[in-house]
Amino acid sequence: MLSRCVRALCALGALCLIALPTFVWSSPEWIAQTAASQWGLASHALRLGLHNRLLGAAASMLPALVALFVLWQLWWLFGAYGQGRIFTPASVLRLKRVAQGMLCLPLAQPLSVALVGLALTMDNPSGERALILNVQWHDYLALLFGLIMLAIASVMGEAVRVADENAGFI
Repeated sequence: MLSRCVRALCALGALCLIALPTFVWSSPEWIAQTAASQWGLASHALRLGLHNRLLGAAASMLPALVALFVLWQLWWLFGAYGQGRIFTPASVLRLKRVAQGMLCLPLAQPLSVALVGLALTMDNPSGERALILNVQWHDYLALLFGLIMLAIASVMGEAVRVADENAGFI
C-alpha cells in the first residue's frame, strides 16, 4: 500500500514539475509576481519579452530536472519495494541515486534563481541588472536529507554485502 502511494505521489509530482512551469512562464503577470515574491526581484525592472521568458524558463528547469531524476529513482525504488525486493544491489543503487539527486538540489536551486534573475534583467541598462543569490532553509534541508539518504544507502549496501556473504556459507 505504501509503495503504491509513494509511486502515485511521484507521478503527481512529475506531472506538476512538467506542467506548472509552462503555465507560469506563459504569463508575464505570473512571472512578475513570482519574481517579486520568490526570486527577490521586486525592486528590479523586468524584461518579459519572449527571449527573456524562454531563457528564464530554461534556467528555471534546472532544479525541476534534478527533481524529476529523484522522482524517477523513487518510482523505481518503491516499485521494487512493492515486489519485496528490498535488500538488493539494484535497490541500494536507486537509493544512492535519490541521495545524489537530493544533494544536487541545493546547488541547482540557487543557481537557477541566479540565472533567472540574469535572464529577466539582462536587457536592462548597466547597473540595473540583477544577479540574485537566494539560499533558503529548504536548500539546507535538502542537503541534510541527501546526506541522511546517502548514509542509509551505505548501510543498506553493507547489509546486502553481508547477506550475500552469509548466503555463500550455506
